[in-house]
Amino acid sequence: MTPPVWRWLAPLLVLLAATALRTHAIGVQSLWSDEGNSVVQAGRQLTDIALHAARDIHPPGYYQALHVWTRLTGSSEFALRLFSALASVLGVACVLAAGRVLYGFTAGLAAALLLALNGFSIWYAQETRMYALLALWGAAAALALTALLLRPGRARILALGLVNAAGLWTHYAWPFVMLAQGGVAALWLAGESLRHRGTRRRLVALLAAAGIALLLFLPWLATALERVSAWPATGVALSGGMALQRLYPLLAVGPSFAGLTAEWQAVAAGSALLLILAGSAPTRRALWRSGLPLVWTLSPCAAFLALGLYREPNLKFLLPAQAGFALWAGRGFAWMWSCPAPLLRALALAAGALLVTGMALSLGPLGHDTAWHRADYRALVADISVGLGNEDLIVLNAPNQVEVFHYYYRGDAEVLPMPPGTGPVDEASLQRLQGGVAQARRVYALFWGESERDPQGIVERALVAGAHVADSRWYGDVRLVTYSVPRSLGIVETPDARFGDQVVLLRHSRNAGRLAAGEDVQLQLDWRADAALALRYKVFLQLLDAEGQLVAQHDSEPGGGLAPTDAWAPGETVVDRRALMLPEGLAVGRYTLIVGLYTENDPAQRLPLGDADHLVVGTLEITGEKG
Repeated sequence: MTPPVWRWLAPLLVLLAATALRTHAIGVQSLWSDEGNSVVQAGRQLTDIALHAARDIHPPGYYQALHVWTRLTGSSEFALRLFSALASVLGVACVLAAGRVLYGFTAGLAAALLLALNGFSIWYAQETRMYALLALWGAAAALALTALLLRPGRARILALGLVNAAGLWTHYAWPFVMLAQGGVAALWLAGESLRHRGTRRRLVALLAAAGIALLLFLPWLATALERVSAWPATGVALSGGMALQRLYPLLAVGPSFAGLTAEWQAVAAGSALLLILAGSAPTRRALWRSGLPLVWTLSPCAAFLALGLYREPNLKFLLPAQAGFALWAGRGFAWMWSCPAPLLRALALAAGALLVTGMALSLGPLGHDTAWHRADYRALVADISVGLGNEDLIVLNAPNQVEVFHYYYRGDAEVLPMPPGTGPVDEASLQRLQGGVAQARRVYALFWGESERDPQGIVERALVAGAHVADSRWYGDVRLVTYSVPRSLGIVETPDARFGDQVVLLRHSRNAGRLAAGEDVQLQLDWRADAALALRYKVFLQLLDAEGQLVAQHDSEPGGGLAPTDAWAPGETVVDRRALMLPEGLAVGRYTLIVGLYTENDPAQRLPLGDADHLVVGTLEITGEKG
């Protein structure tokens, strides 16, 4: 009998929805630093990829697969990420097939839909990294293990062995999935008798599949053990309640669960809970089949937490568990939907509809809220390039920004990673930085991951000590600070100007009274507080035209943000170096330069200076365009 149309149309629509969600705006955001590393690795020859991966914390499998992919598609942002998107869609297809084999058509369809809509899966499906591929192997392993336990055969033994080998070559977190497979096998063995021929046959098949995987990974095993043992620990331990609070919303809805209203958080979490409770009912026959989703979800999470790996960037290691959670909830929906009681069917429909709605609502912030956007190196490089000259210096506080930076930057200015390796900033690197700054006109410094890469702020402090901060802005989680390198501050005045009751500007020095448009006004301000300050203030430096209109401005806390006013010691002189980049095309004429302070978060609350709220530093004559 020909199956009804919806039996093939419904799965097709789910897969099309998964594809649309994973390819929507896939090239809009810039590549970020780790994606840049993927691009450079994929651009090497296959043997060179392995040599470089031997010094990294990831095996070479993904990079080698991406190498082949880019030879066929090119290296545009869209093409690079499409590899992950297609892997993620295939993962949805594997969950669809696994659910159908384990629990029937309805369970497989429901599980696939929940995985298709989950923001955790979608987010990493749009990233040029190995995590979508890791998730695919996790779903494929569930399908392959199920097929092998139901009816062992050579092809199925080989399939499970190859999937496990692929997982091992993709990421060092794959043993978490193998642990889940062991748990499922233990459940299966608990319900079988070793005297039965079929039991022995399946046990041999499982061991053979494991042997194939180990044999295929053997050339890399020693490297993997050395890399995993040598890599520094960066996670923290979590209590059981805190772990549940962090991981459950991630698996049920996605990383933007917190972006939902409190009401929708409760509705989505409650609906998912109802489905997994219904999906937790054991069956006497084939206990492993009812337990597979629980083990597939909980084993990786338990191992992850037991090893103290928890931190936000590490949560992607749990993507394979997402397949287990989807199967768990899908089984629960199918069980309630199959019950003859109208109330249970209504509950299944309501819980499924509400969970799907909550997941769909959570995707809005994931795609459009800037808090979820990646570091925008594309825009950063475009902004730098406007005024960049060959005599300028670009400093990267984290060396693994080099790859993504050069993906967008094609200029000739020197790019200096600090330090050149992954260790702390050493004396040789610091000397290279100081020498480069001394020769530059401007320095553009990119600060990323400072708490790990340079927790003592050595790079930034060296730059503040040797140059004047001209601008600071964020591009996602990357901060670009522009410095103007001083030559001579020949104009010196000592106004001894008192702002408010306690802040005194002892002296100000600047580089010139005549400048061309596009050049920098360099200013050193020497401050003193007569008593401890309870508030933090920002210093503003403004350039006004003849009509008093603002034409250029630079606001920041003193000392490039490193000397906040609430940390000033009474009587101490605080040196504050700053610069003002004059706009290109600024009209010839005479301008007024003023300085003042305001409460950190309220520019309207300026500290008074007598009857005024600023000090006139002097006048500046713009002579024309710079030569």
